[in-house]
Amino acid sequence: ATATGSLPAEVTKIGVTTMKRQSSMLKVFTLSSPDDSYDENFLSNYLNINIKPRIQRIQGVGEFFALGGDYAMRIWMKPD
Repeated sequence: ATATGSLPAEVTKIGVTTMKRQSSMLKVFTLSSPDDSYDENFLSNYLNINIKPRIQRIQGVGEFFALGGDYAMRIWMKPD
């Protein structure tokens, strides 16, 4: 919030969001597959699609940060 006055007009015109932040983590959870039937990419994707939005809707949750691999897809196309 204190830096807002130092930002260029182009930046403030688009919009700036500020939030209070705690310097330490309050809660840490792990998501795993007990029988290893799901790999890290599947679990990460599941977390981001299903769990993260629900936790972010809880009143008082300021930030949700997930560690781990991100699901990605590479597509090769024929130009002809």
